[in-house]
Amino acid sequence: MKPHYFDQAEADADDIQLQMAKSQGYVRKTCLLNGIVVMEEIRLSHNPCDGCAGPRDKCHGKPVQSNYEHFQPGVRPMTKEDHWETIGRK
Repeated sequence: MKPHYFDQAEADADDIQLQMAKSQGYVRKTCLLNGIVVMEEIRLSHNPCDGCAGPRDKCHGKPVQSNYEHFQPGVRPMTKEDHWETIGRK
């Protein structure tokens, strides 16, 4: 799985989650993040553009944010281990 499609002109057509996020208006039609990444950011109530370091000249998204501090000052981003603990798996 690719975390993004920054080296491509457009995202893979078989990325169903990204297509769903685009059709629901969560991200622009030109978004180049992987759908799993986009959906996780949405689940966390984050704007996927805020944490993305992708090329804005390709995706036309919001300007790049320097870090995740803008979500909740002083709170670090969720790790994979945090996620597994949140959903009750270890």
